[in-house]
Amino acid sequence: MPRMPAKKHIKPPGRRVANVRSAPPEVATHAVRPAGAYVIKDKVSHVRFGDGIVTAVDGEKLTIKFSDGREKQILDYYLKRRGK
Repeated sequence: MPRMPAKKHIKPPGRRVANVRSAPPEVATHAVRPAGAYVIKDKVSHVRFGDGIVTAVDGEKLTIKFSDGREKQILDYYLKRRGK
């Protein structure tokens, strides 16, 4: 019985993150953050829960305080940033 060739490892598709290069501290005039990064006090919108404000950030997991008073942890993928 012939041996089957080993299967190649295929990397699952994932979100692409922009490669952000920050300038040296003496050159940078403002904070540099990745395009998709959220910070505390960013205004966001969720399809089911409505509008809210970011209260904590843990990587891709955000804690959001929604306008009805509920506080939930949601992945940033499910949110849209609103205007300031």
